[in-house]
Amino acid sequence: MTRPERRRGKINVTGGEGTATRTIRLFSSILSCAVDKKLIPRNPALGVTLLPGAQRHRYLTPDELHRLGKILEQPAPTPKAGMAAPILRLLLLTGARRGEIEALNWSEVDFNLGMLCKTTGETGAKMIPLAQVAIETLENQRRWLDRNCPWVFPAYRGEGHFDGLNKEWRRIRKLAGIEDVRIHDLRHTFVCVCVCVCVCVGVGSGIGLPLIGEILGHRQASTMQRYAHLADDVGRQTA
Repeated sequence: MTRPERRRGKINVTGGEGTATRTIRLFSSILSCAVDKKLIPRNPALGVTLLPGAQRHRYLTPDELHRLGKILEQPAPTPKAGMAAPILRLLLLTGARRGEIEALNWSEVDFNLGMLCKTTGETGAKMIPLAQVAIETLENQRRWLDRNCPWVFPAYRGEGHFDGLNKEWRRIRKLAGIEDVRIHDLRHTFVCVCVCVCVCVGVGSGIGLPLIGEILGHRQASTMQRYAHLADDVGRQTA
């Protein structure tokens, strides 16, 4: 018995210059691997002119944070959607990368020290300090979960951790009126708030930026220099 062929629908691919550049680099890496394995004689992607990369930094304003907080406090339409709110709260409260929170394991949560003890990730082992409100978010999560489940945010169906954040983020940001904000911009917002606090309490960018970089897991000091202008801006406003 043969199965009838289905017509494939058209796939609309979206993305800007950054997406195009990343796609070409990925494709070039695949072709280079094919050359190494002698599957093709040369890499045709070598020499393709790439668009200059541009860092996109978007920070939520106090009003936008207030609107987002109101939406996160509302009852979720489905149990699956309800998993997104505590994940987004922790991303804002810790400055952690999305994967560090989505795939968070209870063995990595130290309630006594108030720390997330990450042993793996993009930057290797690191400690992420938790504010009291972040600890409360994790405690609330633990109350309704099966204690035998290793994941802080388990998949709604099946095994593994929750991975439906993209869909829920599109819904939440539309309700909050911040449709141009990416999930990674929550990390940028965390840094912005930390820099403001450091300046306002008199720590200054000289000490504040390295300290914040340690929390975020940045190994290169130059990575944090992209945020140095925030300290100058806040300093002028404070004066």
